[in-house]
Amino acid sequence: MKFIIKYLGIIILGVIPMMAFSQVSFEASTDAREIFEGNYIEVKFTLKNASGKDFQLPPLEDFDILSGPSRSVSTTIINGRRSQELSYTYLLTPKKKGNLTIGSASIEAEGQILKTKPIIVKVLESTEQVAEKGNAEYFIKAE
Repeated sequence: MKFIIKYLGIIILGVIPMMAFSQVSFEASTDAREIFEGNYIEVKFTLKNASGKDFQLPPLEDFDILSGPSRSVSTTIINGRRSQELSYTYLLTPKKKGNLTIGSASIEAEGQILKTKPIIVKVLESTEQVAEKGNAEYFIKAE
């Protein structure tokens, strides 16, 4: 009996870290939290360690979609541990200046609906750029 309990304990201690390592999550991220009027921002919605379906983009009243969705899937196996990611990427340009919100996206995974946290993006006027950062870089587009 002690033999069985001993090996059962070893198996449980081996499985618990693997379960924690492969935690399912759904997150939203951006390449910037402050942008200037007329520029764009990359927004990525990433599902980790699950297969997802029925992705729902949040309402984007304050943004125009320049491109997207770009969908990518990756699977990694390191030392026998498997992880996977499913990502939807969009390029957005703001319609106005101020603090704009990218709402919660949702996806169905593992029999439940997962949602991202909202992201606040600050859109600045070009004149604010010079006032806040004296050594600002400029981008000129000639047509």
